[in-house]
Amino acid sequence: MTTPKKTDRLSSLAGTWVSGAIGRLATWSYAKPWIALAITAVLCAGALVGTSQLRFSGDLVELLPETFPSVRDIRALRERFGGIGYVSVAAWNADPEVLKRFADEQAPRIAELDNILYVENKRPIRFIQDRRLYYLELEDVEEIYSRIKARYDWEKRQNNPMYISFEDDPTEPPSVDFKDIEAKYTRDVGGGWWRQMSGDYYLNEESRMIVLLAKPDRTSLDMTFARTMTNNVQEYIDSIDLSEYDPNMKIALSGRYKKYMDREDRLNADTRVASIAALLLMLLYLGIHFRSGLSVVLTTGPLLAGLLWTFGLASVMFEYLNVLTGFLGAILLGLGIDHGIHLLERYGVERSSRRSGVEAISETYRSTGLAVATAALTTLVAFGALSISEFRAFREFGILAAVGMVMVMLSFTMCLPALLGLADKYGWRP
Repeated sequence: MTTPKKTDRLSSLAGTWVSGAIGRLATWSYAKPWIALAITAVLCAGALVGTSQLRFSGDLVELLPETFPSVRDIRALRERFGGIGYVSVAAWNADPEVLKRFADEQAPRIAELDNILYVENKRPIRFIQDRRLYYLELEDVEEIYSRIKARYDWEKRQNNPMYISFEDDPTEPPSVDFKDIEAKYTRDVGGGWWRQMSGDYYLNEESRMIVLLAKPDRTSLDMTFARTMTNNVQEYIDSIDLSEYDPNMKIALSGRYKKYMDREDRLNADTRVASIAALLLMLLYLGIHFRSGLSVVLTTGPLLAGLLWTFGLASVMFEYLNVLTGFLGAILLGLGIDHGIHLLERYGVERSSRRSGVEAISETYRSTGLAVATAALTTLVAFGALSISEFRAFREFGILAAVGMVMVMLSFTMCLPALLGLADKYGWRP
């Protein structure tokens, strides 16, 4: 059993080792700023290449655990039938007959495009009509059964020679007329889903719109494929001479593949906006706090380098960023800037006490640097706890956030002293 004295001794030794390691690296970077910044630049260049290849995905199926039966089933379905969903080609603002002619002529042409298995321009309405009794609602089936059962019981009683009716007039037989139920499933009466299914074409005559459903041969999760294939369909429909049908007719794409592209673009845009807004607000605060442009550069430069290293590693560890990790940049900006503020403030205090630059850096990172490293460690452990989650979004977020805290701390230990060393050589004092 570990005694309190042994625990304190181990904690003290660990703290001494960490503060010594941080202090030595910071002092070396301060003394040799150009070498430290050259190493930083090389690492940033490599990270930039990896970051440029990162993409976003908003598909939640990919984030669910593989042990879920529903996830295994949907993967098997994708492997067997290719992509799930369609690229929908919608045409509108023309007479229904013109729209039908458009569908008949363009469906086989679109089907000839690369990576398109087939195009549906008509629904299998005849097949459904021949089997429409299979589509009855459960309550209607129960009502039919109750009417037939009542009539059966009545007929059975009437044909029983032992049955004696005590009423003056014989009762009327229960009705087995089902016209009221049939009306719910006809075109002209009632409405509902059967009315919507009337007609072979995917045509809405009231809004004067028709839809063609193109079936791709691969999944919509492959965003490179989805974008290329959707762009090919878009280029083809842009080349159609609409004057052959109706000069006022409009055409547009929709469907799962197009929506996935739009969602990825929206996620990219939201991530950029969130990160830029967080950066601008942070710069505004730093400018008010330090009232020095160079101090703002000294604190934000290492932070941005650490973020770049983080996402460079993300390109190696993960295939893409999910709905949570996509916003990690804005989160790390807020968490990481504290390190720069504390370190620069302490360096200013040490430098103003007539210490040399090397002594000020050494003392700053041995004292405040250890406190900053401890704070980063606690945050790292908190994020790392998410790495055991079965939900992939949480797991990847926890891993990447923990790695990000390490990269930000490393950047402040190597980049900030190097920048301070250059500033000191050119006569800057905090």
